Amino acid sequence: MAPTSAAQPRITMQRIAQEAGVSTATVSRVLNNHPKIDADTRSRVIAIADQLGYKGASAPRANLSMALSVILDRPGQTPAEGDVLGDDYGSFLHIQRMIVSIEQATQAQGYQLMLISMATLQRELPPAIQQRGVDGAIVIGGYFPEKLIAEVAQAVPTVIAGGALPSSAAHAVHMNYQRSAAEVVDHLVGLGHRRIALLNGPRSSLTSAEKLGGYCQRCAYHGLELDSSLIIYADSFDIRDGYAATEQLFRQGSFTALVGATDVLCQGALQVAHTRGLELPRDLSLVSLYNSGQSLMWPSLQPLTGVRAPHELVGQLAVERLLAQIAQPSAPMETVVPAELRLGASSGPAPA
Repeated sequence: MAPTSAAQPRITMQRIAQEAGVSTATVSRVLNNHPKIDADTRSRVIAIADQLGYKGASAPRANLSMALSVILDRPGQTPAEGDVLGDDYGSFLHIQRMIVSIEQATQAQGYQLMLISMATLQRELPPAIQQRGVDGAIVIGGYFPEKLIAEVAQAVPTVIAGGALPSSAAHAVHMNYQRSAAEVVDHLVGLGHRRIALLNGPRSSLTSAEKLGGYCQRCAYHGLELDSSLIIYADSFDIRDGYAATEQLFRQGSFTALVGATDVLCQGALQVAHTRGLELPRDLSLVSLYNSGQSLMWPSLQPLTGVRAPHELVGQLAVERLLAQIAQPSAPMETVVPAELRLGASSGPAPA
C-alpha cells in the first residue's frame, strides 16, 4: 500500500507577496491580469507563484479570490448553493445593497467575488473556503452561528458586515445597535410614551442582545418600568413571525409604542395594527431599529420612522478592513458606523 502523502500547506497571496517583495494587493492585481502592473513586477510575481505551486498563476485567474458568505436569516431553512439570493433574501433590501457595494469595492481593487451559502459552509467547511482559492471572507451578519464564524476566521481573514461576535473572533463592521435603540426610546419618551414594547429579532441573532441592552438601559434612565411582558423575540426576521410575535405582545399587555428590530418585522406589526383597527400614529407609534428606507405604512404609503441603516458604507468599509487584514493580519477589532434616526409618519404623541 502506497504511503499517504502529507497535506500540502495552502499557498496564499500573503506568502507570494512576501517572496516577491510586493503588497498583497499587487499580487491580486497580477493574478487577475490587471492592466496597471509593470512587466517586471508581473513576471516576478507569476514566476514565484508558479514556483510555489499557486493554482492558476501562469494565466489570468479562473478561480475567484474573495468569498462572500450570505447569511440565512430564517432558521431551519437551508437554500441550495446558487440560490442564496432567492425569495428569502429578496425581501431583505439591505442585504442586496450591501452585496452591491461589496462587489463594487472588490472589483475596484482587482478582486472578483464568490458567494457561499451558510448551508455550504456547514456542509463543507473548512474545504469550502480553503479549496476554492479564496483569500478572504466577508460574512453578512447577523444570523450565523458563532462557532461557524470562528471556523471561517481560522481558515481565512474574515470580516463580519452588520454584526459582531461576543467572543471577538473576527473583525467586524456594524452599526451601534445599542445606541440606536437608546435613541429610539428617547424619541418615543419625548412624545409622551410610557409603555414602550420591543419586538426583537431571534435570540440567536448577533444584534438582538445589543438592541435589548439599549432599550433596557434607556427605559431605566427615563424611569420606565422594565416589564417583561413588553419584550418579545420573533422566531425569525420573517414578516409572518413579526405578525405572530406582535399578536403575542398584544395578548400579554397594553402599550402605546412599539420598537421593531427590523423593517420586515415592523411590516408584520403593521398588519396586526390594521387587523385590530389601530391607526398609526394616533393609536400606536411604530419605529424600526433597522430601516432599509423602503418600508411604507399601509394604506397611506407614508414612510416609517426608523434608524436608517448605512448599508453601502458598511459594505465598503468591510472590504477595506478585509484587504488590510489580508495584507497585514492583526488582532480582531470592531468598526462602528454611525446611523441616523429618520422621522416618518408612524410615530407621534402618546394617546391621551
